[in-house]
Amino acid sequence: MGWLSFLWRKGEAPKRRTRKLADLSAGDALFLAEASPLPGKWTIDKAHRFVDIERQTLVFWQFEVTDGERRHFVEVHLPDAPATDGRAVVSFPLDPTEYGEVEALELDPDEPPRQIAWRGRDYQLAAARNLRFYRNTGEHPRDMLHLEYAAEDGRRTLTFEFWSSAGMPVTSEGLCLAPEEIQ
Repeated sequence: MGWLSFLWRKGEAPKRRTRKLADLSAGDALFLAEASPLPGKWTIDKAHRFVDIERQTLVFWQFEVTDGERRHFVEVHLPDAPATDGRAVVSFPLDPTEYGEVEALELDPDEPPRQIAWRGRDYQLAAARNLRFYRNTGEHPRDMLHLEYAAEDGRRTLTFEFWSSAGMPVTSEGLCLAPEEIQ
């Protein structure tokens, strides 16, 4: 009889303790299904918050996750009214070699285009908002313009974060996770 036998009866699967999203922090684990873009167990290294400056409401959490070798980001967006379900996006920061492609889009943060084409896909502007970024490490918040574009199927996203009016945006490509892909 091992020490783990006190946690559950023989033949039963161990029960996972789940926590509310708002309570997740560094050290907690996310489990993504085999069918997801990042299957397996991911440990949260950092948990950041993005808040709508004008409405002073939380828009999404961004978790920096690792499986011991790879590092990615999982964003969990709160639902917009009248929707009842939030959504999760696995985002992949673009490789520096792709910046030339992104730069060719010539996005104007003051007047973002309603539609863009990138890598053979058409994207529609889904959200343009001023957000405040809060690190879980307690550093001072930073403001940015957050542009989110979504492909027609709603599965792919392209995000631009303008941290200042000048310079290149931080850009990431994302895949929306279906509810069954999060365990």
